[in-house]
Amino acid sequence: ADADTEKSSLMSYVIVSCLRLLKINLYDFIASNGIVKLKEDKDLEGEVQALKDMLLRFLDFETKIPLVSRIVQEEAKSAFVVGFTLFFKTSSEQIDFILGVLRGSPGSSSLLDTLFRALSDWCLVANILRESEPELAGAVATAAKKDIHGIPVNSEANKLVDALIDFAISEAKNKALKASDSIAAASPDLSPSVCLLLAIQRSIVGNLFGNNFLLYYANSLLSKCTDLLDHLKGSHKALLARDDKGTCTFDLLLHDSILGSVLQSLVVAFNRKDFVKKLEISSALLPAFIKLSSSLDAINCNLASAKSANKKYLVRNHPKRDQKFVVETKHPYPYGKSQLKETVTIPGASAISLHFDPRCVTSNSGSDVLQLFLTPNLDRAFTSDNNNPIYYAGAKFPTTNVIIPGDSVTFMFTSNSHHEPGATQNRWGFRCIVSEAVNASALQPLFSQWSLDLECMLVLLSSKCASSLIAGDALSDLETITESWLTSGLFGGGLEEMSTEHDHDAMKWLQLFVEDIDSGPHQLWHWLKQINTSRPRFMPPRSSKPIERAERHALAVMLKHLGLVKESQAIVQKLSMGEQITSDVILKFRLLAQKTWDQVGLWIHQRAQIEADWQQGVIEGQGIEFFDSFKDAQKRLVQLCEMKKVEFVLMEEGETIKNLFTKLKEDIETYNNSDDKTLPNPYELISRPVVERLKLLLLKVAPSCGSVRHPSAQSANPFSEKVDPSALARLRGSLELRTTSTSVEDNDHLSYQSTHPLSQSMTLPATKTAIERAKEKVTEKKEGEAFSQRVGELRNWINSYNRWKSWQDGGLLLHSKHKNDASPSSRGSQSPIQSICSFATATDGLSPKDWESLLKSQHSRATCRLQGLKYFQELLKLSSFGSVLHQVLSSIGEPFSSGGHYLSGITSCGHALSAKVTAMFSTYFQTMVNLVGNSSQDSLTRQLAMGVCGLAFTDYDVQMLQSANVFPTLQSILSSRSSQV
Repeated sequence: ADADTEKSSLMSYVIVSCLRLLKINLYDFIASNGIVKLKEDKDLEGEVQALKDMLLRFLDFETKIPLVSRIVQEEAKSAFVVGFTLFFKTSSEQIDFILGVLRGSPGSSSLLDTLFRALSDWCLVANILRESEPELAGAVATAAKKDIHGIPVNSEANKLVDALIDFAISEAKNKALKASDSIAAASPDLSPSVCLLLAIQRSIVGNLFGNNFLLYYANSLLSKCTDLLDHLKGSHKALLARDDKGTCTFDLLLHDSILGSVLQSLVVAFNRKDFVKKLEISSALLPAFIKLSSSLDAINCNLASAKSANKKYLVRNHPKRDQKFVVETKHPYPYGKSQLKETVTIPGASAISLHFDPRCVTSNSGSDVLQLFLTPNLDRAFTSDNNNPIYYAGAKFPTTNVIIPGDSVTFMFTSNSHHEPGATQNRWGFRCIVSEAVNASALQPLFSQWSLDLECMLVLLSSKCASSLIAGDALSDLETITESWLTSGLFGGGLEEMSTEHDHDAMKWLQLFVEDIDSGPHQLWHWLKQINTSRPRFMPPRSSKPIERAERHALAVMLKHLGLVKESQAIVQKLSMGEQITSDVILKFRLLAQKTWDQVGLWIHQRAQIEADWQQGVIEGQGIEFFDSFKDAQKRLVQLCEMKKVEFVLMEEGETIKNLFTKLKEDIETYNNSDDKTLPNPYELISRPVVERLKLLLLKVAPSCGSVRHPSAQSANPFSEKVDPSALARLRGSLELRTTSTSVEDNDHLSYQSTHPLSQSMTLPATKTAIERAKEKVTEKKEGEAFSQRVGELRNWINSYNRWKSWQDGGLLLHSKHKNDASPSSRGSQSPIQSICSFATATDGLSPKDWESLLKSQHSRATCRLQGLKYFQELLKLSSFGSVLHQVLSSIGEPFSSGGHYLSGITSCGHALSAKVTAMFSTYFQTMVNLVGNSSQDSLTRQLAMGVCGLAFTDYDVQMLQSANVFPTLQSILSSRSSQV
């Protein structure tokens, strides 16, 4: 056929017809469940593979007529694409073939565009990535909605998405290389590889394959797009410049590349609320978001189109453009020529709209008139279509809005008529509302340039993710219920396992103290029982062991949280050596022992007696008369209701007793039906939950006021009791040197006041004296900084010590007027002893595991907040455009958006983590205050940043507020004119 052109052409048309018929047959075969038939018939499978090989050979079909060759090749591609799922039955086979196409395997390069375009139009294209068989896609997709892990992903899926991204990246780089030849040929159509990526991305972002694969794909795309931007910025600077016609090659060629399509689509999808609220996604992707934003900002800084778009955005968002101005005369207006002249300017407005009040009227249409001008100097009047000046007078004021071109209008009202007393009906004057004219052009997109729009969306997404981290997980119902406990001083230290300060020796000593064995720490317990005059000297063994165990645990918790372990060890040592204990120490520890008995031991004893009576009533099967002893003892009745989980109604005591009697009958019935007639020890029953809660405080909860390192631990400090004399001498020498140098500098300054100022261009000789003086200044500066640091360390140590001392003294209640104060609400969180006793005897129904879970939630939320503040600070420093900065400032979320405190919801996260959050917030707060006080920033930026001043602050935040100069900043703003703010 090749030897004869006519026969070759005829044969080619026969081949085309056969290929078209084959395409139809393949479609019908697949639609009739042919893949299942193929599995059952091995001979048929061999024929299908032969068809596949034949179609691949036709991709390179050539004749002497190029047009005919192209037609045959296109029909072969079309038939191959239709039978793609038949030729490659599993997702692994499909991925291997696509990877071969991307690598340019023989016979496949010409198929790439057609295959990618067809796959992107295939509604089940995501089946390529899944591990399951294609025909099970519907069932698996349904199951995936219930499974957070999504559909199982093929082991080669990562390679496929990486290869597709790399191919689209290489396309963008090739466009950049051929920029000069491609501007005229730039097409708005997306390339087939980009279309396929968008189709696959749709399913990935829909979380069809779970979070893990979603994060892998997103990180891969973000990192490779970042590398692409860095490559373009470093190697293709001409791409970023404008030509003579004002056209930017970057905007033309790369708008439809992977940057302007796939990446932008991903960023838009991630901006949805259900994504940014997922903390695991936010924390995993934020570093990549910020790095990509930085690279994109570097590109936009070199793009004139991006700078122009940013300028237009700032002009459109000028606060004056949203304002409405009122221009009016007095009502009624007086007599006087040119009595009103007022100019209104709205920066950036293309036109101004005037709305006149329906009551507008003047008494004389010839002498009392209003005229409008386009300039303040009245040289350009507002005219009609025939260029005649327009006057408003009498009752002829416009009833519809008047549109003035430009951004400025001047009102000139003149009244030459006389004001007649009593004749005010037609002298009302005029009133006009001036605003920016909104037309169709004002409804255009917020950003007119795609890369700046992409940067704003990306930074907005990053800010939302950072805000989600700052907010953390929402407070659970349990946290809300226990808020008073979590914000008290008792849990301020957080969990012991999360604490950075562990005193293992002290913990071992306390564990020996709580055990009922004869040991050194146990001597302290015998001594405390001796000095406790309020405690009974003898109790039956049935009650003494459970109560004493609870008392020892309560005392151990108090010693730990009040920092009295070392003092207790010293008492034991003195007791073993027969030394005398001082009276003030006896008074202090007697108070601890008395409070423990009054608040814990006696509480257990009273309730155990009630429980013993209840058990006796159950054994004897008593009736309603059992409650006669409770009728005149309301406190015992309330305690019984709490123990038996029965609501106490104050005004209906009879109803309360009926409910208790119902509970008693249930227990009697259970007892009678039970084979084991042994009831538990009531003292053990009551004390067991108390001991469990105390063990939580002893073993799991760190002290609220942790130990503070002495300021002289790492450096010489003049205020230390055991300061190194040589270090103190050096410090005194530096102080004397500073004083001497200061006086010399002051004298030199005074002597040079009468001399002429030296020229900055004059070079002074470097004399020996000048060199020595320069060295002295450097030394003085370093010593001064070291001295300031030591003073700061001392100040922090004193503040921490004072807080700890007030906590300890508040707990010991050494003052006589607080000695008998046993009310749980009278001291609250100020008293650690009362807090410990109240927590131990609380009947909230929460187990120690519940409390441990609450503290872990607070620690996790604080970790996220620290991370979010760090990323937010990076975002504030990242952008070079006001439009981008607005996205950051407008995304601030909870607890800041509602005026909460920066430690809200994390008060029990622990000392170390709380200090880190405070330090990071101080940096963030300082940055925001700097934005508020920076007059070079646009007014919207300053207004958005000022929201930080609406947060809640405590007395501990005073130093932070002072160091940030927030009050002078606000004072300068309030004292300035409103037009300057």
